[in-house]
Amino acid sequence: MNYKNIFCILVILIVSAGCFFVEISNSDLVGKAEVALRIECIQKAEACGKYCWQTVKILKVLKDESNYRFRRNTSIKVAYYNWEDGIPIGTATIYLERYYPPKDDLWKLLGGGVREGVSHYEGRSQPLSEDKGPSRREIRVINGKRIR
Repeated sequence: MNYKNIFCILVILIVSAGCFFVEISNSDLVGKAEVALRIECIQKAEACGKYCWQTVKILKVLKDESNYRFRRNTSIKVAYYNWEDGIPIGTATIYLERYYPPKDDLWKLLGGGVREGVSHYEGRSQPLSEDKGPSRREIRVINGKRIR
């Protein structure tokens, strides 16, 4: 094999590897958030006051500009406003801001809800928040996907 053939094979491998890369975050939201995580959500919100709290499992840390140590395969609780939908069951990317800035371990969805706080959702189409009355919207759209 000559160098030209080796070079062509390397170029083909590099280009084909790029084709299989799947984007799992929104660069605009990553820029706004202090923390961006790829997570798996497996349960509904537990307690709701002004905020509801949901437990999620961290699959990958995409961005962390905080002093808190986010680790893969650990669970954290994430807050969102009780009038917003919760994080849907399944895999998603979430964007976080501090719930209470003096503390490192309390986090809420960016903007307080799924519109700014969740993207790249894969999984069930059922929302996780409890029904909070007739003011709730029946359908939300996240990245072009309808979530009931």
